[in-house]
Amino acid sequence: MIVVLDSGIWISALHFGGTPRVALEKAFTSDRLAVCDQIQEEVTQVLRRKMGWEIRRIAGSLGIYLQDAVRVPFQGALRGVCRDSKDDMVFECAVNAGAGLIVSGDKDLLTVGSYRGIRAVTARDYLLVWSKSRFCDGETSWTAHPEVGGTRRPVAGRRPRHRHGRQPWEPRG
Repeated sequence: MIVVLDSGIWISALHFGGTPRVALEKAFTSDRLAVCDQIQEEVTQVLRRKMGWEIRRIAGSLGIYLQDAVRVPFQGALRGVCRDSKDDMVFECAVNAGAGLIVSGDKDLLTVGSYRGIRAVTARDYLLVWSKSRFCDGETSWTAHPEVGGTRRPVAGRRPRHRHGRQPWEPRG
């Protein structure tokens, strides 16, 4: 599945880590990332100006994830989807890429919920609920793990890479 990460998820993943970083790693290893030049430029500007990153560090970090990403042209044709018109570019990127999900922490994007079959979800929901490789037994429909309202169990032998060596819903220790 093709996934678009908004600039806030990219910035949080690269600079702070945590759940956004795990979501980025999952999208990179289990799904396919899509990005437009505007999202990449916004990430670059914030990391450089606000976080103090050097251009070489930004290029190296982004380059790892974007080398196999779907590159989508942005024309600015989609308007009026989000309350904040600047966020329409994320939906346009997703529509043009044929994405199924947008991962975001931006409330303006999340309140849209779904647009043209593209769901906007948080990084946490992406990791726990919207995970075809974990919870779907070969069908194209999506389901959730039983602990978060679904009915299916993960398929044996299809354990995705996870930095803790366990699934997010499994207890620690």
